[in-house]
Amino acid sequence: MSDKGTLWERWRDETLPNLAPGSLIERWKAEQDGKRRTKLDHLARWAPLAGQLADATTTAMVISRGGREVNPVMQPLTERMPLFFAVKIAMGMAQMVAVDYLRKSGHPKLARAFGLVSFSFGAIPAAHNVGVLRRM
Repeated sequence: MSDKGTLWERWRDETLPNLAPGSLIERWKAEQDGKRRTKLDHLARWAPLAGQLADATTTAMVISRGGREVNPVMQPLTERMPLFFAVKIAMGMAQMVAVDYLRKSGHPKLARAFGLVSFSFGAIPAAHNVGVLRRM
């Protein structure tokens, strides 16, 4: 026998970490402390990226039908769509990082609010783009 325990103990601790008694206790403690993410937490985390992607996609559709980007900051980027999408994804990811930071720093309600409000930064322009598409 080695210093690390029996073969079974090593296999259990290395292969099945979620079923090891210590991790079950840690998971239970996390639930009791309210540190587990709720569905709203997941929604608030991913919503900013979804909003930015919706805006990028609808903007690309408008441009492909002869429209133009009216945001003067983003307009030069629309000449190269991969760069435009990369910037929009980076904006959404930055907002996601901010949501995670707020949550981890002890502000879960503020994180939820920021995430859901950040969604509107992409969703409102996307809705406008859909209206433009209908008129084209």
